[in-house]
Formats: sequence, C-alpha cells, structure tokens
Amino acid sequence: MDRRDAKEVITWVLTEIRKQLYPYTTDGKLDLGKFNQGSISRIKGWEDLQTPSNSLRLDGTNPPVWTPYKSGQVLAFEDQAVNYQVVYWVWQLPHSYKLGSAIYPHIHTVPEDNTAGNVYWEFTYSIAAVNDAFPVATSIFLTQVQPEVTDKHTYTSFDAIPGSALPSESTDISTMIICSLARRSDDVLDTFTGKDVYLLEVDLHYERDTTGSYSILVK
Repeated sequence: MDRRDAKEVITWVLTEIRKQLYPYTTDGKLDLGKFNQGSISRIKGWEDLQTPSNSLRLDGTNPPVWTPYKSGQVLAFEDQAVNYQVVYWVWQLPHSYKLGSAIYPHIHTVPEDNTAGNVYWEFTYSIAAVNDAFPVATSIFLTQVQPEVTDKHTYTSFDAIPGSALPSESTDISTMIICSLARRSDDVLDTFTGKDVYLLEVDLHYERDTTGSYSILVK
C-alpha cells in the first residue's frame, strides 16, 4: 500500500467514526440541524432502569411485608398457600433507548436462609407510546432457583420483552410501561416452602444508541 492509498483508508476510517458519533444525513454530510438540537452523541451500550423496593407501590389487600435486614429494610414476599403478594410501578423508557430493541426485566433478591427451593414469580406489563392505547397486560413467569446460601445477593432475569412489542418510530419516545410483580406462592411451582424471599430491586436492562433525543418528543 502506497502513501496515497494509506491516506484514503485513514480518511475513510475517520469518516465512519464520525458517523457513529454525530448525526449524519444519508449522503454522509453532517446534519447541522440535528447536531445543533443538543449535540447528541451516538454512544452505544447498555444501561439499567432502576426501581428500588422503597419506590414500589404495595398491594392494598395483601402486600409483602417490610422487614428489617442488615442496616435497612426490605420487602419480604411470604409463602402463602392460597394467596400471593403483589407490588406495582411504572417505567418510562429513557430518550437514549434504542427504538425497537428488546428489553430485559430482572430482579435482585436475597433468600431468607440457606433452604433449597424455587420461588415462582409473575411479572406483568402493558406498553404504550404517547397517544397510543395501553393493551391488556402480558405476563412473564419465572422459576427462580434459590442459591442455598444465606444472605446471597441473587440476580435473576425474566425472558426478554421483544422489540416487536415496543414502539420503534422516532416519534415514539417517552413510551410508558405499567408493571406488576407477584410471588405466585399459590402455584405448585413455588417450592420455597414456609420461607420468605427479600426483594431489593426490580430493574430493566435496555440498549441505548444515543445520549438522548434530538428534540423533546422526536429522536
């Protein structure tokens, strides 16, 4: 490769890098209009939408119980033979969310002790973009194997919510997700008999492709 060829390669590489960092038009020119609307960078990666237990709405009839643990308090989901305990919350997808990509709900828990068994969880969601109607909620079930280690911080992920279930147009930012989480101790699949499981946090892993949106309601 001679010097001229090397220069062309370097120029091409730098151009491709700039395309990843800044908003470009289809002909490869910098879109100054979008660039000036907040100078949004195309920073890719994964992020966590966090919902600690102390920000959850407790069911009014049969809520999990606040229980002292270490230097704080956690929500204890009890083993109940015929009933189950539920919490509720709402997420808004950040403007940095990569439109149309899958999202991954998950929980952080601690077992009451080192007893073996499974906890059977139900996560529900209903998703709508601005001006859309919320559909009937969808359920995802999870059999969580307990670690048999007292005080072990346990991370467990539900199946992904597919990108096809999420709005994907540039005007679909500020999408809302109405959620609930229940320990289905009324089901035979819950075998953590007579034991509590402590909920620390329920979160959402999502993929991002920018630091925000180009305008308030358009990405």
